[in-house]
Amino acid sequence: MGATQPATELDPSPSSAAPPGGDVRVDRAEVRPRLDLSLPHVDGFDGFRGLFLIIILLGHHGWQRVPGGFLTVSTFFTLSGYLIATLTLVEWGRTGRVSLARFWERRARRLLPAAFAAVAFVAVLEWRFGVGGGPRFRGDLLSALGYVANWRMASSGTDYAANFLMESPVQHFWSLAIEEQFYLTFPLLFVGVVWAARRRWAAVGVVCGVLAAASYAAAWASSARYGNRGITYYATYTRASEILAGVTLAFVLATPRVRRFLASEPGVRFAAWGAVVAMAGYAWLFTSFGLDDPFMFRGGTIINALCTALIVVACLSPRPGLVVRGMCVAPLRLIGLATYGVYLFHLPIYMLLDGERTGLGFWPLFAVRAAATAVAAVASYHLIESPFRFRLRMPRPRLALALGVLGALVALFVATVPVSTAHTVDLAGASEQDHPLVRDAVVPVDGAEPAARVLLVGDSMTWTMLGGLERWNQDNDAQVHVDAHFAVACPLAEPGPLRFLGQIEEPYESCRRLRPELPDTLAGADYDAIVVTLGGKDVSDREVEGAWRHPGDPVFDEWLRPQIRELADVVATEGVPVFWSEVAHVRMARPNDPTSDWRDYPDNDPARVDRLNELLREELEGRPGFTVLPVDQWLHGLPGGEFNREYRGDGVHFTEKGSEAFAGWLVPQILAAVDGGSAAGPEVAGG
Repeated sequence: MGATQPATELDPSPSSAAPPGGDVRVDRAEVRPRLDLSLPHVDGFDGFRGLFLIIILLGHHGWQRVPGGFLTVSTFFTLSGYLIATLTLVEWGRTGRVSLARFWERRARRLLPAAFAAVAFVAVLEWRFGVGGGPRFRGDLLSALGYVANWRMASSGTDYAANFLMESPVQHFWSLAIEEQFYLTFPLLFVGVVWAARRRWAAVGVVCGVLAAASYAAAWASSARYGNRGITYYATYTRASEILAGVTLAFVLATPRVRRFLASEPGVRFAAWGAVVAMAGYAWLFTSFGLDDPFMFRGGTIINALCTALIVVACLSPRPGLVVRGMCVAPLRLIGLATYGVYLFHLPIYMLLDGERTGLGFWPLFAVRAAATAVAAVASYHLIESPFRFRLRMPRPRLALALGVLGALVALFVATVPVSTAHTVDLAGASEQDHPLVRDAVVPVDGAEPAARVLLVGDSMTWTMLGGLERWNQDNDAQVHVDAHFAVACPLAEPGPLRFLGQIEEPYESCRRLRPELPDTLAGADYDAIVVTLGGKDVSDREVEGAWRHPGDPVFDEWLRPQIRELADVVATEGVPVFWSEVAHVRMARPNDPTSDWRDYPDNDPARVDRLNELLREELEGRPGFTVLPVDQWLHGLPGGEFNREYRGDGVHFTEKGSEAFAGWLVPQILAAVDGGSAAGPEVAGG
């Protein structure tokens, strides 16, 4: 019986036609196959993939009912490991050897053309619609092309700037990268171990089982030391266990004793009830634990692999039970057959068809996104995947050359396509500052005499204001000279540990120095006005009097009030106008977290922001020369409202366009309060 050919962890669909020239012919008289194994097309696998793909699509759409839904990828890892290992065993049983060239050719035909098309599609979306642009855009796409996206993701997310990286439209390629790395190494491992074990194929299963245990241990240790994100989530050595569990399962199920048991009446009952237990286990895992739960990589992925193993056994049973029959309904099977294309194209389509562009509600938007993704997946299958898999016949060297040229052309397109920077936030330079003062952050152009010398006192918002102030000087005769005294991730209150987006953060050195060094900064120059933009970090939890508290908690409010007054007293010593910015409502999430959604984090609670602004107004009211800037009101007046990504791309910081708009609103107010104010230019939209 012919074996099926899996495509990837998300679409191991059958391939009935082997590419020409791919077989390694061996005289049967010279070979004594050690197992009689086959793997026909299994409808249950299609339905299984379809069901779990729907969970992925809903999760990326923002559905929050399954906080552990990211484990669907772990499930696909295990299923893929089982299928690839089984197909390798089928080939070994038939021929007594494994053709590395044929293995890699099939993988290349199945995976590369559609992946190249998806990356090119993302580049076109950025070029035409500004989807996903930013300083990391080209690097993200090139890492996707090179199947190292997981390591790029693992290396980001370790500093403050990474919290506000724009979501990448190829972020989901991290799992494909781990799969491809597995496809490159597994056949080598199989051949090497079989050779070393004197053709005992079962030895490969033992080695893979040991490696799986080692990888699980590495993930456990990494989770304990670094948490569940970053290196723990994305590293190959921490996630390989989930694939190797499937490989080990394939070797267990290939043994004659296990096969005889599963074909017996007790084996059929075991498979049917095992599927019920597996579904209950999935429901428990997916609904009870989120990514940050320590259990996830300290037992959760192991249980998930065991559940997947039970589903695999149930799908292979000669009499499928109720669970498998339910998964074999036509809609789920059809979705499962198109899983690879759906997975490749869904995320960039989601980013293109967002709520702001479409104006649709949650479920209508999901329907539109799902329909558009289905169209893209069908087009990919018929126009790209099928021709390369079944109809494009050529010798392997020519195929390798063709794919290499195609990949190079896509890389060239990625390297040259215009990249939008309007929606980007690059805080890398700001987070590298080890001291708060940056003199001459903005200077008048052509040596002009400034109409006002301004000191900005703030956090990362200060950094994103500078570009707009530079643009102001380029476009106006009444220019400003700006020094910046700031520190990223720095609260208005005294520096200390913060619970930001669910994780504890320690303050940067520049933040610890911000308040103590501010008097020297004020004494070192003659400023005409001061702008304060601190306060954004104060909406996060602080440990005050033995408990984590936030604005709105009476204990926190009374703890914060004197600190507002103390800072106000310091900046008031100059006797110049002080413009103190209110805190705007925010929508923060972790872009390198595949489960992250801004609604998951209490830091985004509008009530916290409103209470903080009340405290600011109460403490600053009546101070001579102080003006509270109603920033949130100004943002509401911008085209598209306060969360228009053209002005605040990450839901917090200004984009270039937002920075220019803010400068056009702020500078006239400054100039009106100091000498030369009559020369101010007109306010921009939203003023």
